[in-house]
Amino acid sequence: MVKIEIRKLISDAYKNGKRIRELVEIFQIPERTICGLLKHERETGSMEPSNQNCGRPPALTNAELEEMKKIVEEQNDITLEEIKEKMHLSICISAISRILRFKLGFNYKKKRWSQRSEIVRKTRVSGKNS
Repeated sequence: MVKIEIRKLISDAYKNGKRIRELVEIFQIPERTICGLLKHERETGSMEPSNQNCGRPPALTNAELEEMKKIVEEQNDITLEEIKEKMHLSICISAISRILRFKLGFNYKKKRWSQRSEIVRKTRVSGKNS
């Protein structure tokens, strides 16, 4: 990733008549990268990096997450398979479990889903009970 200051310097140097080969030697950046940066500037009019399509899209929308939370709160002994069938989901069971635990804050205890408690367990300090 080329810093924005360097991108602007490359653009200015190119506009002032420097050739791409000269820019490669000056900035010690591969020719392909410089060509890509200049192409990006021609197409968008900006040297800012485009971060709009970074990362994998979420498996569920916010509305689906809310629906899943409502279903689990209404029936806390529901199984992951039943959630999948009820919501007509195409994701795997383990993904549903991760969503419940990490995105919605549920824990699975004794055949039911419940919200995580804020109680912190006491831990052993240097091998002694406290």
